[in-house]
Amino acid sequence: MQRSNKKPKRRALQSVPRFDDSSSYAGQARVRLTLPGVPQLLSTTVTTGVIANFYGVNIGAVTGFAARFGSTFDEYRIVSCRMMIRPISASTGVSVHWFDEKSGSAPTSNESQERIGARIPNTNASDKAVLDMSWKARDLLDLNYTAIGTTVTPVTFKTYTDTANWGAPSVVTPMWLLESMITFEFKGLKST
Repeated sequence: MQRSNKKPKRRALQSVPRFDDSSSYAGQARVRLTLPGVPQLLSTTVTTGVIANFYGVNIGAVTGFAARFGSTFDEYRIVSCRMMIRPISASTGVSVHWFDEKSGSAPTSNESQERIGARIPNTNASDKAVLDMSWKARDLLDLNYTAIGTTVTPVTFKTYTDTANWGAPSVVTPMWLLESMITFEFKGLKST
């Protein structure tokens, strides 16, 4: 009896989607680009000291997206996002920052207390207060391709603070600079 030196072939599990070989690509080239989003400056309000900011991670965050990429590609999807959170004042209190895949509405005090996110002191006195947070698309619906001119928001980045619960200042105070880097994957290279 002879023994074979050939290794058995490995087969992919049928229940696991394989995007690289799927028919949705139809042999089309895929291109990934990481693009900067428009920076946001967040300030507290008078009396209540509230910041209830929500930043939709979508093509609207990138200046001239459709004009820049619509003549080159047919479709896109958002693969990931990195938010750089920079404190810009020496202030009191704490702010809460998180990614929310379920709700695109303004955050509330209750929501900020229930969410798992980054709780950062409202001060630039320490380099440790600077934070980078990342999100990566994992949901199959988030990984669907969308026409270049159509806006889809797979995730919203939220920031919340107030005087009553988080000790924020009760006067208008610039607090945070949010900078985003959004990674897009394009397909359907157009020919001229």
